[in-house]
Amino acid sequence: GSFGMYQASDPRTYRVRFDKTVAKAMQEKKWHHSQSETLLEGGDIEVGFLLGNHVELKEWVLSFGALAEIIEPEDFREEVKDELSKMMAKYA
Repeated sequence: GSFGMYQASDPRTYRVRFDKTVAKAMQEKKWHHSQSETLLEGGDIEVGFLLGNHVELKEWVLSFGALAEIIEPEDFREEVKDELSKMMAKYA
């Protein structure tokens, strides 16, 4: 139920939208056994996971910069927005 090495219970659905420039990479690699992909109009891709923990998912998504956007869950999206605000403050 985890994205990598962290374990947790009560899995939740996580959805991330990726820019078309990395869509092929998302389709070619299985990042997690629960992974699902939906190709979107315009070439972007939405990738879904059923995870019990998002610690590693957060770092992974952030590594894509502006090429990734968390769609759900909303509290995870807000957590990443907060992290990005803190990052922006360092560069202000």
